[in-house]
Amino acid sequence: RYFNLIGISATTAALLACSSTPTDGKVVMKISEQAAHVEMNDLPAKTGDTVRIYRKHRGRHHTREEELGVGVLKESLNSQYYELELPKGNRVSEGDIVTRIE
Repeated sequence: RYFNLIGISATTAALLACSSTPTDGKVVMKISEQAAHVEMNDLPAKTGDTVRIYRKHRGRHHTREEELGVGVLKESLNSQYYELELPKGNRVSEGDIVTRIE
């Protein structure tokens, strides 16, 4: 029983280390080839901001980030959601991570 708890704790710690941070947003729905809805959580974001889009690949012992490109927040849908304009030929999908470029 003790070893099961250690295994669960280690697994939980590894998953938390690989997850996105509260300062990241995410793609919640791709609405066309060149547009998606993104949730920016409570990030200070506004229409016209440029964002970096990436995907995390979780391996057994490490996490690798794959850069997918940049996009522009085109329209505010409410206080947390925006429509994101994407470049042609992008590979963005639901769940990808979005972070504002300062």
